[in-house]
Amino acid sequence: MAILQTGGTVYTASYPGVVARFMKEADLISKGHVYVQGGFNESFKIPRVSMSDAIQAHTETPASEKGDVTFDNATLTLTKYDVFVKFNPNSLAGYWKPFQADGEFNFKTLPGQVQGQITSVLLNQVAGYNDIVLLQGDTSLTGTTNLKYVTGFIKRAQNAPEVYDITGATTITQANVISELQRAIRQSKRNKSDVRRATYDPNFKLFVSQYTKDLYGDALRGLTNKSISIEDRTPDRVNGLQLVALPGMPDNAILGAVGQNSPSSNLWVGCNDMGDFTSVRIERWRPESELYFMKMTIGLDSAIVKPEEVFLYKA
Repeated sequence: MAILQTGGTVYTASYPGVVARFMKEADLISKGHVYVQGGFNESFKIPRVSMSDAIQAHTETPASEKGDVTFDNATLTLTKYDVFVKFNPNSLAGYWKPFQADGEFNFKTLPGQVQGQITSVLLNQVAGYNDIVLLQGDTSLTGTTNLKYVTGFIKRAQNAPEVYDITGATTITQANVISELQRAIRQSKRNKSDVRRATYDPNFKLFVSQYTKDLYGDALRGLTNKSISIEDRTPDRVNGLQLVALPGMPDNAILGAVGQNSPSSNLWVGCNDMGDFTSVRIERWRPESELYFMKMTIGLDSAIVKPEEVFLYKA
């Protein structure tokens, strides 16, 4: 990986925002759809408790107990990936004032302004990657794909037999998006009591791709008795449940779960330190070299705490 300059307008004046326009937030984390647990190095146990049927007829003195209380845990186990880039700061002379002096750039360290801009680009690329890998990641993948470094929520749901799998998932189109969203809700609530109870939580959300949400809006606008007009934004509700479009969700998929930025979330993200998302090393590659490097290491994992309260629609 390298920093490439591919032509276009070269700004001779200092313009610190030239790279910042590429900034991208990790919606899954920054918008409060998951709980992030930091401060551990290898694994973290998320405690949970469940009770089997403990209901029995009333007697003055019960003859025997009924039901069991089970304590167990979901586990976050970190896997790591690196971001490593080498670059020549002299190639940035046309963009930043600190590089416009006569002669070659010979400072021992990069000016703080430049470090900040380069770091912003790096962090926001990582944020965009986390958006995707935390949903679509699969450590069983091989080859050149970057999705093999972390297990995402979709794979977690597919691997958990307790998750309710919506049957008959198909390609979602403008013609069927309303009926498929409603069918996923009805089918899971009718056939899985745990999902039905979870949907009463105000933070139960239907996670879809932006394209799927756009199709939903187009379908509503196309109704004979119109729900919304062309100038209106797409509603964020389906049958009273929140509809959330995420950059990392694939098309033709719906993940239904309680997601929020608190420990009561059913979707958790783990990292060995919250500083992983802000700590970057920017140093000269070697004392005699003109090259600098940026390095960032992130330990990351996902967990579904109560898979029995989740449904997955995946074509």
